[in-house]
Amino acid sequence: MEENAPICVYPCTLFDDCLTRLRMPASLGMLAVAATGFFALVGAAYLDGIVSRVLTTDFVRLLLLQPTVSWYILLLQYFLRPSRVAVIDAFRPMIRMDVMEYKRLLARLSPLTRRGELIALAIGLAVGVVVPFEWMIPEQYQWTNLFLTVSTWLLFVMVVWGVYSSLAVTQLFTRLHHQKLEIDLFHPTFVDAIARRSLAITMAYAGALALSVFFFPPQTFRNIFIFRSFTPS
Repeated sequence: MEENAPICVYPCTLFDDCLTRLRMPASLGMLAVAATGFFALVGAAYLDGIVSRVLTTDFVRLLLLQPTVSWYILLLQYFLRPSRVAVIDAFRPMIRMDVMEYKRLLARLSPLTRRGELIALAIGLAVGVVVPFEWMIPEQYQWTNLFLTVSTWLLFVMVVWGVYSSLAVTQLFTRLHHQKLEIDLFHPTFVDAIARRSLAITMAYAGALALSVFFFPPQTFRNIFIFRSFTPS
């Protein structure tokens, strides 16, 4: 039974740990995160008294850009996790190791560390705080400005963490490729796992392009000035 058990990349990512501790289905957790971002925007606009105006203009797309991209990075971790684990499992028969020995090999080869993830999160936060952004929203809409500020910080945190984790996993695959492999050309079962991983990454890029099309409509930059009309004359 243990021989057929899936092997997670060692050490597991922060996302893997969250899934382990989550007391609800992962899909519901992802929906809850998405709903939190949307209602945070609605709440900020409501406190500023402009919720109806925000939700009835295209500018709402730009306001939702940062939380949506952050959520999409989290979604990719959820979406790509099965293919990552499948590729890791596919290497073991070619390396001819038992489960425990293979786990020790992964621990030795994996560049992904909890310390590295925390450093990536800290760097992302520092970049988000240091880099100035001007959204051209009047200062009296304090809650909306606060929402944009916090969501921008979160965006940089997720981007840097996502880049670090994806590069670390790719480097682990490269190091496994450099091991002495025994490949059976008549039973190339590892090809299925790699093909699914490649297809999943292709779908992830397609989703990112779809987001860019939706959140950057032709009238976006014109709508940046809509908030100026919110200011009473």
